[in-house]
Amino acid sequence: MSALSRLHRWLPWLLAAGFVVAVESWCARTGLAGEAHWLIRITAGSTLVVLLAVRRAWLHDRGGLECVGYGAIAPAALLAAAVLPPTLRVLPAFALACGLPVYTAWRFLPDHGQRGRAWAVAPGLHRALAPLALLAFAAALLPGCRKADSARAPAPPAHAITGEIVGVTPDRGVLLVHHDEIPGYMPSMTMEFAVPGSDLGAFREGRRIAARMIEGAPGEFRLEGVRILDATTDGIVAASAQALRQETLIRGKRVYREIGEDAPQFTLYDQDGRVVSFDRFRGRRVVLNFIFTRCPVPTMCPASTAKMMALQAAAQARGIANLEFVSITLDPAYDTPAVLKRYASGRGIDLRNFTFLTGPENAVRDLLTGFGVLVAPGENIFKHTLATVLIDEHGRILHRVDGSGWTPEDFLRRL
Repeated sequence: MSALSRLHRWLPWLLAAGFVVAVESWCARTGLAGEAHWLIRITAGSTLVVLLAVRRAWLHDRGGLECVGYGAIAPAALLAAAVLPPTLRVLPAFALACGLPVYTAWRFLPDHGQRGRAWAVAPGLHRALAPLALLAFAAALLPGCRKADSARAPAPPAHAITGEIVGVTPDRGVLLVHHDEIPGYMPSMTMEFAVPGSDLGAFREGRRIAARMIEGAPGEFRLEGVRILDATTDGIVAASAQALRQETLIRGKRVYREIGEDAPQFTLYDQDGRVVSFDRFRGRRVVLNFIFTRCPVPTMCPASTAKMMALQAAAQARGIANLEFVSITLDPAYDTPAVLKRYASGRGIDLRNFTFLTGPENAVRDLLTGFGVLVAPGENIFKHTLATVLIDEHGRILHRVDGSGWTPEDFLRRL
């Protein structure tokens, strides 16, 4: 048998195996899971059906050419899904999942390419067993590795604590805190805590804080979600969150704000821990979006923040005044003011007219609903959509773009 003939025999399996591995790698990289993940897996299985169906006819009729065509269409659809907005990414896979079985049925109906004879499965079944086993292993390999990793590294337990800051060591990233008793776990005492990802310049001795305490290695403790406690400001923010909750419930099915409607009112904390009301932006145009600092997908929050920065620079270069940029975290439990300050300073963001906001989780959820941003929380990550909104001087929504594919020029034309 010539090398070309051997390549013809094995190319369908190589295409199918490569497609399955590509599907699993892409799903792992983008965090895709649930029904969408299984839909794409079904697409890979449908591709395999077509490849198996034309296997016998590879050297004898146009079935081989059709096989190559579908083998190329499937990865192309996967690439198309990677650049589509999040809400549309399953459409190419859905089309293939529906189209490939239909093609297979048509291909082997009587008088459609096979002249009524059934394709002989039995003679080639023993040759198919090994590739099928390889494909099954490839489909399970990446998810299996992820499950094993998570089994080896369970999330450490977290404990809610309150206490008073008695010392700040910014060069070591450490707070010295006299914390209150943690019932059933630890008595009241003074301890050092690492505070990764936070700007320690936001903390002062004598301030009361609330946080989540996490023990990593034995005797090594860190704090996450550190929040400075202030009865007055906390009361103002809580009252605003309650008012937003009532408005959300009253609007019901009309909670989503259309273009031309007023943006929802809010009062949150900025990156310096100051209370910021939406009324502060009255008389100024606002470009607003939602991000979270731990987002690992380059085409999502990092790309959205980069475009906000580019738009800010372009607006300043053109002398556009009365313009504010606002990013609200969709992960307020982790993204405290100090974390947001570190996020902004680490990217060199000009904070003169760029504000990062956080606050009570119920207020953030209501804002996400009002602005039509979908969020599905996971372990240390959120699967979410993106929206960038332009609000006018009177608080009305002028323009909206979903996803991160917008350009600064699109907004500049409307400013």
